[in-house]
Amino acid sequence: MAYIILDAVGWQNVVDFETGESLDSWDNPVVDDMMKLVPHFQYPGDTEPDSIEWTANIGKALYEYNQPDFMFLSFATPGFIKSSYKLDDSEEKEIHERLFSSIKDFLDHTGYSPVIIGTGGMSELKEIIIPNSLKGRISQGHGPFSHSGIFRVTEEEAKLVRDIKHTRMYTNEEMRKDFPEASDEYFSQMPDILITRESGYAFSRARYRGMFQYKAPEVTENLPIHTTLQMPSHLTDVKRVINEALDNKQKVALIVLDGVGAKDFLLPYDDLPAHEKWLSYSDTFCIYMALLLGEPFYRFGIPLVREIKTFVKRGKRYPYSQFTDGDMPKNTIGRRKDIKTAAAGSRSIYTHAISQADICIECQARQMVASGTLVLVNDPK
Repeated sequence: MAYIILDAVGWQNVVDFETGESLDSWDNPVVDDMMKLVPHFQYPGDTEPDSIEWTANIGKALYEYNQPDFMFLSFATPGFIKSSYKLDDSEEKEIHERLFSSIKDFLDHTGYSPVIIGTGGMSELKEIIIPNSLKGRISQGHGPFSHSGIFRVTEEEAKLVRDIKHTRMYTNEEMRKDFPEASDEYFSQMPDILITRESGYAFSRARYRGMFQYKAPEVTENLPIHTTLQMPSHLTDVKRVINEALDNKQKVALIVLDGVGAKDFLLPYDDLPAHEKWLSYSDTFCIYMALLLGEPFYRFGIPLVREIKTFVKRGKRYPYSQFTDGDMPKNTIGRRKDIKTAAAGSRSIYTHAISQADICIECQARQMVASGTLVLVNDPK
């Protein structure tokens, strides 16, 4: 059985991971240990710079607890701060220096072989205006909504969308031709048309959520990577490189930096290809899935864009992992059976749901409103 621990300034509750039902008792010493640990690490908040150190400190605490062979760290704070505040260059530089200093502190403390990847820089936000006639039919992608789509589209609507500036439109038929390796089942869940955006723009509903006020993630084909391991050939090749290092008894830390591009990177780096033909992985959902599953986007088991009505399963299974729609990603690095794994991060949901590590500690936050800390003590492997 897997458990979720919720901690909010000393108040704690333990629930069944799959059902979300509160539990009165459990027989798991790791749960007891984590309940003692997490009150010492109260989450400062998505837009608080202290959350950078919080992530590194949680990582160090998990290392001290059982020295995992593989650890996953997600630093979402830089992206949240850049999107929420109008920073000048010196203020952004201070955030980056603080971030890389915390990473160095974590690596010096633990001795992990690092794989550090930025999800791409951020650019000034200009909004894409979706025509009123489409607003009731359009569905957004996950994360920062780099993708959008329309189901049961009419010919007139498709023509209207194709003419929207700063976007590109691909029909379901075009996608099938471009990605013949994908299954019919995958495309049956995808919209009739998929819409991608240019850097500097975001789909209108993203701003309704209040997540992007000043900057939005750039759309890019390459991401900055620093590693002491073999250089992967593609974003989806990172898992293979990490697994080979783990086979050789190296301890590895995969560290993802949201909102950090090449110009922000304060370590020597290489360019890591992060696209499939015309589709960029610059949406953070895609980046996390590609890294930890080692698969292209059409094998994630979760479409880039889902019709709203398909989310009805949310409250039935894994209610603390909404975007998964009731199914956990399979075959992640975190589920590797011969090693101990852990995850820590300020990217809520993604940290536990996509890593599927043995122990995961993340902020309990939705729409950048923090409500404590969430811990997953996963099923035995």
